[in-house]
Amino acid sequence: MLNHFNHFQEALDKRKANQTLRILKPKSEGIDFYSNDYLGLARNEELQNLLLKQINENPHLLSGSTGSRLISGNGTEVIETENFISKEHKSSSALLFSSGYNANLALFSTLPNRHDTIIVDEKNSPFGT
Repeated sequence: MLNHFNHFQEALDKRKANQTLRILKPKSEGIDFYSNDYLGLARNEELQNLLLKQINENPHLLSGSTGSRLISGNGTEVIETENFISKEHKSSSALLFSSGYNANLALFSTLPNRHDTIIVDEKNSPFGT
């Protein structure tokens, strides 16, 4: 049985030898230049405390949406957040997505048609498009 897994060990040994073996490291406590937390919200204690307070007052927030807004219903918290964002950015509306990837997926599958050309520059994230 173990002979079936020898090729895995050989592949790992080869990566180790040519220094391409990737090893998980503990989370860094330094300045974050590597994640998608561009606004620093993931480590913001003030925001975390505010969220914990809201969850204590509204335990249903922990269960998530349980489905799409179109099917399961539109939560008032989401509507209020989108309204706040649109006012802050002086736009007519705002739409929340669970990730930048999902936002790009929605954008590029909705707006352009087969005759459109999409041009992006080198600053566009290769993971989002």
